[in-house]
Amino acid sequence: MASPELLLASHLGADCVIGHHPAGGCAIKNMHKDLDYQIEKFDKIGMLTPAIVDKLKKLKEHRKEEHYGFNYYRVTSFSEQLDIPFMNLHTTIDIITENYIADLIANNIERDDSIDELMCLLSKIKEIERSIENPRIVFGNKADKVGKVLPIFTHTPDIDLFNLYFRNGVNTIICMYPPKNIDVSCLDEVDKRIIGIGHMGGDSIGMNILLNKLSNEYNVKVTRVSGLL
Repeated sequence: MASPELLLASHLGADCVIGHHPAGGCAIKNMHKDLDYQIEKFDKIGMLTPAIVDKLKKLKEHRKEEHYGFNYYRVTSFSEQLDIPFMNLHTTIDIITENYIADLIANNIERDDSIDELMCLLSKIKEIERSIENPRIVFGNKADKVGKVLPIFTHTPDIDLFNLYFRNGVNTIICMYPPKNIDVSCLDEVDKRIIGIGHMGGDSIGMNILLNKLSNEYNVKVTRVSGLL
């Protein structure tokens, strides 16, 4: 959601605009703090070690200046001029999506099931069905066993982060899109798989869960635009 959507909101008489991807201000400046949640994830699955904490802290420091020079106020100043409250829910929505995918897999997929069976399950999610992007195998083969599966949507896909999970017992990672720094040689362990489900379809899962709750339980009228499926 950015300036065009704010203009549309003003035209429609909307009271508030909620976006997923950060558009400015502290939401952009502090994006590197998403890596703190990875520490919680490692702890939750029983893999957290001092070495992993140290590695994540180094990754976080590397990401810290990623948006240095960004125009933090371009879109937020637009919302101020239009007098429309504008917020984004980024990590929160990604966590909701992760939990949804994790529960879906826990209830339907066994470790000995194939990647093809996992792909079929993911393809039936309504947001994925509506998307122009189909689930794809980024690394691995359809006949491979899924093993231990982990959805990671709470940070920009990164092969260095993925390798941390691979080295500590994870066999299959589900993400939204391939890491930009992916290379077969970067995957330093065999018997590992990466599955992408598509960016907008993946983001729409968590957004729809939240927006349906707002609509059904709080009587909020919701207008979905800008790629939300």
